Amino acid sequence: MLIVLWHIFISPFGLVKFKHFFLADILTSFVQPLKDLGTITCFFATSRWFSSDDPTQCAGLEDYQIVIAFLPYWFRFAQCFVRYRETRLTPNLVNAGKYFSSICIQGAAAYRVKAKSDTISTIIWTIVAIISTFYCLYWDYTMDWGLFKTKKPGKKYLREELKYPVFYYYFAMISNFILRFFWVLGIPTFPGPVK
Repeated sequence: MLIVLWHIFISPFGLVKFKHFFLADILTSFVQPLKDLGTITCFFATSRWFSSDDPTQCAGLEDYQIVIAFLPYWFRFAQCFVRYRETRLTPNLVNAGKYFSSICIQGAAAYRVKAKSDTISTIIWTIVAIISTFYCLYWDYTMDWGLFKTKKPGKKYLREELKYPVFYYYFAMISNFILRFFWVLGIPTFPGPVK
C-alpha cells in the first residue's frame, strides 16, 4: 500500500495501473476529511480544545487546507495524462479535463478564501463550479454509466444492456444531478475550498 501511495504522490512520474488510479480516486473523495484532520490536529495540538477557541486561527491551517484540497485532483489529473501517453485513448484526456475542472474549483475557492468571500470571488467560484458540475455530470452519465446510448422505447437515454429495472437508472440520473449540485448550499456561508 505504501508503494502504491508513493507512485501516486510522484505523479506523473510513477506507475499508473488500476490500483494506483483507484486509490488516487478514493483520495479525491477524502478531501474534506483530510482538511478536517488538519483542523483536529491543530485543535488538539495547541490545546485549543480546553478553551473551545476557534481552531481555524492556527498558523498555516488555511494554507494546509488549500494545498490538501488541490493534491488529490492533481494526482488524478497527472495520472490521466500518463494513461493517455501509454494508450493514446482520448477518453483519458476527457477524464483529465474532469480533474482539471476540479482543480479550477479549488483555485477559485482558494481565491474566495483569500479574498474573504467578496462578491467577485463568489461569482467566479460559482461560475467555475457550475461548469465543473456539468462536466462531471456528462462524464458520469456517458463514460462511467454508459447512458444516452439508445433511444429504444422503454430504454430511452439509457444503454443497451440493463442489469436493473429501468426505474433505477432514471432515479440514479436524477439523484446524481441533485447531489452534484449540493455545493449550492455552501454559497451563502462558504467555509473554504470545497469538492
